[in-house]
Amino acid sequence: MSRLKILIAFIALFFNTVTYVNAQQKNEKLLSSPDGKLSVVFSANEKDYVAYAIQFMNKPVVKKSKLGLEIENDGPLGYDMKLIGVKMSQMNKTDTLITGKTKFAVNRYNEMNVALQEKSGQRRQLNIIFRAYNDGIAFRYYIPSQPKLKKFNITDELTTFNLIGDPKMHYTAYDEYTNSHETVYSSTLLSQIPTEVAVKKKSTPNLDDVEYTFVPIVPSDFWLLDMPVLVENENGIFLSITEANVRNYPGMYLVKGKGTDHVLYAALSPLIGQYKVKARIETPFETPWRTFMISDQIGKLIESDIVDNLCEPNAIGDVSWMKIGKTTWPWWNGNVAKNVDFKVGVNTAFTKHYIDFASENGIAFHAISDDDGLAWYGKSRGDSVALQDVTKPISSLDMPEIMRYAKEKGVGVRLWVHYTALKRKLDEAFATYEKWGIDGMMVDFINRDDQDMMIFMEEVLQKAAKHHLKIQFHGAPKPTGLKKTYPNLTNTESVYNLEQLKWADKCTPDHNVMVAFTRMLAGPLDYHLGGFNSVKREDFKKGSPYASNYKTRWRANALNYYEPVVVGTRSHHMALYVVYENPEPMLCDHPEAYKNQLGFEFLLKVPTVWDETKVINAKIGEYISIARKKNNEWYIGTITNWDARDLKISLNFLPEGKYAAEIYSDTFETNNDPNVICKKNLVVTANDVLDVKLCEGGGHIVHLRPL
Repeated sequence: MSRLKILIAFIALFFNTVTYVNAQQKNEKLLSSPDGKLSVVFSANEKDYVAYAIQFMNKPVVKKSKLGLEIENDGPLGYDMKLIGVKMSQMNKTDTLITGKTKFAVNRYNEMNVALQEKSGQRRQLNIIFRAYNDGIAFRYYIPSQPKLKKFNITDELTTFNLIGDPKMHYTAYDEYTNSHETVYSSTLLSQIPTEVAVKKKSTPNLDDVEYTFVPIVPSDFWLLDMPVLVENENGIFLSITEANVRNYPGMYLVKGKGTDHVLYAALSPLIGQYKVKARIETPFETPWRTFMISDQIGKLIESDIVDNLCEPNAIGDVSWMKIGKTTWPWWNGNVAKNVDFKVGVNTAFTKHYIDFASENGIAFHAISDDDGLAWYGKSRGDSVALQDVTKPISSLDMPEIMRYAKEKGVGVRLWVHYTALKRKLDEAFATYEKWGIDGMMVDFINRDDQDMMIFMEEVLQKAAKHHLKIQFHGAPKPTGLKKTYPNLTNTESVYNLEQLKWADKCTPDHNVMVAFTRMLAGPLDYHLGGFNSVKREDFKKGSPYASNYKTRWRANALNYYEPVVVGTRSHHMALYVVYENPEPMLCDHPEAYKNQLGFEFLLKVPTVWDETKVINAKIGEYISIARKKNNEWYIGTITNWDARDLKISLNFLPEGKYAAEIYSDTFETNNDPNVICKKNLVVTANDVLDVKLCEGGGHIVHLRPL
């Protein structure tokens, strides 16, 4: 080790020791990460709420912030408490993941379990458990079994996030708790985030039963910031706030304080039909992890495994029955089939047509969805959706014949279902699907994250696993790492994605780039990939034949299908298969859209689960280059926003040796036709740096194979 490195290590050790001594002198408790760069300080030495603060490289990240829970009829738990014990522990293990950005996740942390008791009154007890990783900090509440707290209701979580200065925030915001978690991102200073909702919505009564399609509106008086929220502070530190391991507990939002207050407050989703109660609790009980990814390099947040690491190991046992792969998804393209002699839509002939396409191209699955309000089992829209029988296909679908044909062709079959219809016959439906030989399901229109819904979603995963069914959630809350506990959870939507181009114009390259720095930090995302008909930016306008009037024209002209388009270059949309963590991505376009098209061969061969992930280039909202490894091969995906730019991609992450590089890129002609791509082959080594030219909304892909 060089003298400089020894000096740096000594200085770091000195400052960490000084910080620890000061913490001890103040009757505070300090926990540091294994590498010593991150620390969290817990304090309970005042007649006030217990609190925490976070530092990175001896720079403040979160100032002293309140901790605690509000108990119905019993007041706050976390006020005027004394320390009755502190237990320190360590963990260093490696977890094997079925899907995700890495195959082997290093789960290394230091833990501090702080036991507290009220100094007077009921003398209730509360534990707060902190974990310090090299890439983040997390904490959760644990309420031990005790005479004064057996069964009770939580009305608020008192957790706050007191950020340093006036940082730049990247977030989505909602004015109601019942939402699909699908909207575009805003980027403003914390001080500029609005607080109170200007136009107040009226609530509706509790209609969550089988007679209704959608849940009632549960409005909020304050703008709810969905997580993950990405923070850039004045010290050049990146911080993402989210949650992990949400089980038997509501999802959490963040609410900005009024005026000059730069504190973010926790806001739990209330139980349907009222506003006061957020969670029904029976002790012993532990909450989800409140999770911080922290680094001075934005790419390290994307590489982080902390959300998965905070979750429990595989709870479903043997997963050898699971096959992971891509799926066709004809709903996105409007159920298009050209030059055929049968009626398109949800019927046997159309389904076989797509199965043939999947079989011929090695696509693992075909998904049966709906056709303008008619699902494979009945109505998919309207008040009677929940009353549809999800165990009986409509008359136009010969399910036994479809399953026989799919098996013969080596293609798995997936089903779309509205959650309200599934909920009514959950056990019977799953047993039926297993008997048919169904691979898995997309469970849609959840639009809630209250405690009851989170319990139901976990029930879906548990019961689906028993019947060898994989699950994707759409219109759903963000992932919180449960794919580790339930590996049959292969994907989650909870993002404004390319399906929106069927009726709006906001899912642009700008948005696609931002998603990689925000929503993707929570976990895998289903993004409706594979649109192969790109149009120029000026040709895609809201209200044009390409967009907007989709619903009106579709309903008025049931058989007059159209073909959706995408904006951004073809290379951009191909690169999304590498940039996004998306274990079971779609090929959304219709078969004719891919026929004889350069680049389709890449969509067929690109892996969907990875052994390793590295971020090469990244600037929030502008561009990103991600390298992902599968076996001995690497794939690099690069996308830019609406700005054309030149980038350099260093290959210094490669092992020694020569590699065959297959490259797909924008060209000069792409400026006139965004579908134009160039394909070339090179031989490269780890010493090479690739010069990349990106058109506006452009992309770039590299496939590297060792020679």
